[in-house]
Amino acid sequence: MGSRAGDTEDEKKTSSSGVFRTLMVRFPVLMNGLQGGVLSGLSVVTKQLLFGASSMAEIDWAEVCQFSFISCFVVTPLVIPWMKALYSRPLPMPVQLLADAIYCGIFVNAVFVAALVLTKAVQDPLCGSPQSLLLESCQSHLAAQLPEIHSAVFSYGFLEKFALGSQKLWLPAKIAMVLFIPPVFHGVWCNVVNFIWTVILASLATSA
Repeated sequence: MGSRAGDTEDEKKTSSSGVFRTLMVRFPVLMNGLQGGVLSGLSVVTKQLLFGASSMAEIDWAEVCQFSFISCFVVTPLVIPWMKALYSRPLPMPVQLLADAIYCGIFVNAVFVAALVLTKAVQDPLCGSPQSLLLESCQSHLAAQLPEIHSAVFSYGFLEKFALGSQKLWLPAKIAMVLFIPPVFHGVWCNVVNFIWTVILASLATSA
């Protein structure tokens, strides 16, 4: 009986892992987006508890939702297809890592900063404007943020904190990914690493 019960439990685990792997293969952007959104939200909660909030009652849930949204709907669709295309090519690992560092370290982080500013600009009128003035208010807020995005992205601070600073964590993580992680789980690995990076990123964005 004990052996049969153990076999049944092992079969369930194998079946569950098989289903998860199948979903990751068939719907990589969706699956990684959901994971990324949840982990980014949790990382912002962690960041707030570490750097200000003394309890869950003091959590800024708007910021949590903001980072979750950006991770799920902005960052993941940019990163997952890119990684699949890049790391499936027979290129030397240093070339892959350099290309990845340029694309993710500069372009994706620039898009992240822009999305951070724009979602904040939309969030303000959503919270305070009558419905009849909502579109006009959002448009004016978005237009007003364009100079801020430009100055934030095209600055030494962005290059130092985001483009170069991110590689202190991501370069070793990507090397480990290429060497040890199956391609289908590259996104899962990056989402786990991103939990740590988002705590750092949220702190940088707060102090920027």
